[in-house]
Amino acid sequence: MAQRTASHLDSQKAYLIHQPQGVPTMTAAHHNESEVARIRQAIIAEHEAGQHALYSLAAGPARHDFITAKQQRIGEHFHDLAGIVSSEQTAIAIIADTLKDVEVGNHAP
Repeated sequence: MAQRTASHLDSQKAYLIHQPQGVPTMTAAHHNESEVARIRQAIIAEHEAGQHALYSLAAGPARHDFITAKQQRIGEHFHDLAGIVSSEQTAIAIIADTLKDVEVGNHAP
C-alpha cells in the first residue's frame, strides 16, 4: 500500500505547475478547470451580447457585423477549449452545454 501511495504521489508531481517561490502551486487539472470556466463565461458574454444586438432596435449592416463578430469570438473560444480539453468533440459539448444553460437561465450573472 505504501508503495502504491508513493507511486500515486510521483504521478501527481507531473501535474504541478512551477510557480515562483512563495506562490502556491496549482495542479494542471485545476488550472484547466479554471481556464474552462473562464472561457465558458466569455462564451456567455459573447452570446448574450449577440442576442441583445439581434433583438435590439439597431438595424442594418452594423448590427449584422456586430453579431458576426460575436459568433467569430465564440469560434475562437472553441479553439481555445479544444486545446485545453484535447478534443474537439468535448469542446463542442462544453459550448453546447454552456449555450443551453444560457437559454434556460442556469448560469451565473
